[in-house]
Order: sequence, then C-alpha cells, then structure tokens
Amino acid sequence: MVSYQRSWGYFSGPVTMSGTMNRHLIFVLIMLAACGVLAGAKVDPSTGLIRVISIGECFHPETRLPFFLRADPRIRYQPVPTNWYEGTFSAVGSDRKDAERFMRLYFPRSYERFLESYDVTLLSDFEVDIISPTQFEWMADAVEVGGMGIGKYEMNYDPAHWQTFDLFRASALYPVFPTSLAHGREFSGIGLRATTMPDTGENHPILDLPNMPGNRLPVDIGSGKAGYENPRQGSTVIARYVPNREPAMVIWQYEEGQAMSCVPGHDTIDWALSEHWPFTVDFWINQVWYLADLEISLDIEILHQLRENSMSYAIQRELATSVIDFAERFGSPTARLYQKLSEADETKEESDRLYRENDYQESMEMVELAFEQLREVADESVKAKDAALFWIYAVEWVVVTAAAIISGSVLWSLMVRRRLYSEIAVTRSQH
Repeated sequence: MVSYQRSWGYFSGPVTMSGTMNRHLIFVLIMLAACGVLAGAKVDPSTGLIRVISIGECFHPETRLPFFLRADPRIRYQPVPTNWYEGTFSAVGSDRKDAERFMRLYFPRSYERFLESYDVTLLSDFEVDIISPTQFEWMADAVEVGGMGIGKYEMNYDPAHWQTFDLFRASALYPVFPTSLAHGREFSGIGLRATTMPDTGENHPILDLPNMPGNRLPVDIGSGKAGYENPRQGSTVIARYVPNREPAMVIWQYEEGQAMSCVPGHDTIDWALSEHWPFTVDFWINQVWYLADLEISLDIEILHQLRENSMSYAIQRELATSVIDFAERFGSPTARLYQKLSEADETKEESDRLYRENDYQESMEMVELAFEQLREVADESVKAKDAALFWIYAVEWVVVTAAAIISGSVLWSLMVRRRLYSEIAVTRSQH
C-alpha cells in the first residue's frame, strides 16, 4: 500500500473535475492491479521464488527430487526427512527422534510464520503421527485461505501402518486433497499415461512434455502395490495407471489454493522413470509450478535447456572449487581465482533473475556467459594446481636423486672400493 500512497503524491494543488476523474480512474486501475497480484501465484513477494517445504521421502538417496527441483532458479527447496522407519533414513538420521528434530528445525512455530515462509507443501509416504493435529490445521488453512499449494504422494497404502492411515483420514488436511482413500483397497499398475483434457484435447500442462509416445510417461513402475484413490467431485484426473486406468494423478483448486494427489510416491516414480528421458526434471518442476498457481510456459524447450544448464553449472562449479581448494592446500595463491569465481556466480545470479522475470532468451545469454567465466576459472585453477604440483614433484625428484647419489656413493665406497676396510694380517702361531 505504500507504493499506492506515494502515487497520490503527484496530485497536488487544486483538484479540478477532470483531475478528480483522473484520480478515480487511476485508483480503479491500482485496485485492479492489486487484485491481480493477490489472485496470482503464491510465491515469495520479494524474490518471486517458490518456497517449497517437502516432508517425508524428500532427500537423496531416497529420491532425486532435490536435484531436479533445485535445477529451477525459481524454486527454493527445503527437505524435512521423516520416514525414519525406512533404511534410506540412515543417510540423514537414525531414528524417530531425528525425524522429530527435523520437524522442529524446519517447520515454523506459528501459522503466520508458516504462511510467510513457504508457498508449496509436499507430503510423501511417511507415518503422519510425526505431524501434530495443529500443524495439519495450519496446512489446511494455508491452502484454503492463504493460497498455498499442497501435493500428496503415496500415503495411501501401507499394511504395516494402518493406525497412522486412519489418523491421516481424520486430520483437518484430508478434505483438502482431490481424492478420498479406500481402506484396504489396492491394485498393481505397471506404468502411467497422461489423460487428455476434455476441453482442449491436449495433455494438462503438467504433462505436456516431449517424447511421450501414446501419452505414456517413460516409466516402468513394475508390480508394486498401491492404494486406490477415488477422485472427488470437481477434481480432474490428469494421469492414469496402465493397463487398467486407475487414477494416478488428480488435481483441483481448493478454495484459494491448488492441491494434487499423486498415487505413486516420490521414490516410486523417480527411480522408475527412464534415465534416457531428459524431461524428468520438467515433469517434477511443472508440478511445483502448478501447485504455486504459476502459469506453466508452453516454451518447454528453452526452459528445459535453462534447467539443464543450472544443474550443469552447479556440478562444474563444485569441480572448479575442489581444484581451487586442492591448489590452496599446497600454498598456491588463489585470491584471483575466488574473485573470478565470484564474478561467474554474479552472472549466474543475473541469469536466474531474468529467468524469474520470464525473460528466457536473455537468461540463456547470461548463463552462457557464466559458463565461459566458469571455464576460465577451471582452466586457471588447473594451471595453479599444476604449478603447485610442479614444486612438489621437483622437491620429490631432488630428494630421491640425492638419496640415490648418497646411497650409491656409500655403496661404492663400502662394497666396491672397500676404502674403509683394512686387510687382516695373517700370523702363524708360535709353538
């Protein structure tokens, strides 16, 4: 509202009838713009980032989801591991106490703080008693009133944990999702196929991706069991199982926010997707964009390239940093290298800013410049490493050569010339 009040500062002095009409017109335009902002995407208002909190199966090696979502410059991802009863949890913790500690660390202590801190909540396959009834109420209110997006993955079939299954169905959050769960009803599917929308005849934007012959995702789930989910009235099924067409991905708008139910979990889809399908990253990112009520761009090719570049930049930067660190350990001067690395990071940040402003072509040009700067850093860091190693090798050569000369000289003196030996005199005993 401060910006609106400042805009009135331009109108000073006597106000004529024409001025009054102009003021009314501008006021209407400002209010319409404000309504447009309020009705838009749920993102960080200061940065445009989609702030994601992901609870349950949300970390590597359980799933590659963190790598995929962090490839998008518009997403900030916060995992909260809570599937403490599974073997993969050992990568981040040991038992339920660690899961509870993660919730205390990363889940805000008040509803207001929760709504201010995050834009999308993801829940994937964990025992829900790790979340309190109050926290479930905050999630529900955040979607219904605050416009937050929420996605549920799996959490529909687990014969070992029926008690928490019932707790979930009794929670305040359960009605927010576009599906209802059937106790004990299960099925086995082997794949997923996108469902064309009746109004357009096309796939939903989440699944409007290349290299999907017959609208089938390149995923082989196998014979794993899943709990059946019944789409609620008003929801939209955007993907079904193969071969029997059970609902697999269901969406709807719940009051002010977007909600999605995905029958398979993060790990089930992730590790079953073909490694040769390059659009896996876009498949996951599109879901987050939808849940944040952000329009999914039809220009998927350039978006895909920018996301691939983000992942590649992170990997190459890590490699360059490791080489710089190696050279620094052996006394090589690295201040210039860190300065050039900082310049490359600033260029990449500018590319990310342009990406968030939907200026994809300019963003592509800036990220290419960032790669050039990073390659210069990598080349110079390798030279610094080689220079540091040269002196190490030189010292080693001198030491080895000196040791060889000394030992050779000693050996020659003792064993060949025998200069230090004196002949033993031979005497006869006198009788």
